[in-house]
Amino acid sequence: MRGRPKAELVLSESEREQLQALTLRRKTAQAVALRARIVLACADGMDNKAVAVRNRVTQIKDTEQQSVLALHTVRQGFVKARTAQANQIRGLLSEFGLGPVNTNREVHRRPKRS
Repeated sequence: MRGRPKAELVLSESEREQLQALTLRRKTAQAVALRARIVLACADGMDNKAVAVRNRVTQIKDTEQQSVLALHTVRQGFVKARTAQANQIRGLLSEFGLGPVNTNREVHRRPKRS
C-alpha cells in the first residue's frame, strides 16, 4: 500500500443497512446515494482508486494525459493574456480617438515609421 496509511472504516450493521437503503431508494438525491456507495465500498476494504474508478468519480490519468492537460492550461493562459492586452490597447487607442481596431493582428502590428 502506497501513501499514508488509512484508518480502517468499520460500519455497524445498522449503519450498513441505512447506507444500503439510501443507495436503493428512488427519492434519495443522487449525490447522497453516491456518497453512500463510496462509504460502503471503503468499508468493504476497497482501495481509494478502485472505489473512484468503480463509481466513476474520477478518471485516472497517465503521464501523457497530464502533460497534454498542462499544455492546454498554459496555452489557454497565454491566449487569455494576449486577448486582455489587445483589449487594453484597443481601449487606449479609443481614448486618443484613433478609432476601433478590429482584430488582434491589427493591434499587434508595428506602426509604420515616417
